[in-house]
Amino acid sequence: MRRLLETERYLFGPGVYDPLGAQLAMYYGFKAVYFSGYSFAMGHLGTTDMDLYSSVEIADAARRTVSALRKFQLTAAVGDPEKGIAPKVLEIPPLIVDMDGGYGNIFNVQRATELYVTAGVAAAHIEDQVLPKRCGHIGGKALISVNEMIGKLRMARSVADDLGDRDFNVIARTDGLSAVDAPESLRGMALAVDRGLRYLDTGIPDLL
Repeated sequence: MRRLLETERYLFGPGVYDPLGAQLAMYYGFKAVYFSGYSFAMGHLGTTDMDLYSSVEIADAARRTVSALRKFQLTAAVGDPEKGIAPKVLEIPPLIVDMDGGYGNIFNVQRATELYVTAGVAAAHIEDQVLPKRCGHIGGKALISVNEMIGKLRMARSVADDLGDRDFNVIARTDGLSAVDAPESLRGMALAVDRGLRYLDTGIPDLL
């Protein structure tokens, strides 16, 4: 994914919630795939994204998705001569997975990151909401402190590095734009911009 970020003007990844959706995105040439927490909640539980699934559940779904992409690449490379299907070279797109608010404190982030990295995930984004979080389009969101969020980002980066995956991308996300409660007095766009800059200033997240 780092190579793509360096060479592409922008990197578009369609949102999926299962291996088949990711395979379709791969087949049609998308250069990245986004494993959406909201879509996973709807597909897995039939409910909106309100922190009802665990890190283990979404990490396992991501693991199965990465495995399915690898198997699909091999299947396509062989083709099916009996059916007249020619071999096709497919590039495996990096999988970006929602990590919500880290599913708890920094130790929960530690476990989630370990699960994501060992599953073959290329990147994850962590948001700065008070838990249990709410999906981005739902009102009533509250934010944790900047220091707590930076601690979560630092933990994710450290775990990925310790596991030998320095190419794992840590993405910071802020819900400052629509938050109704936060330690700061700022609200709306001013809060979102301030939060984003403070996260980036740490040098920890790769993207915002």
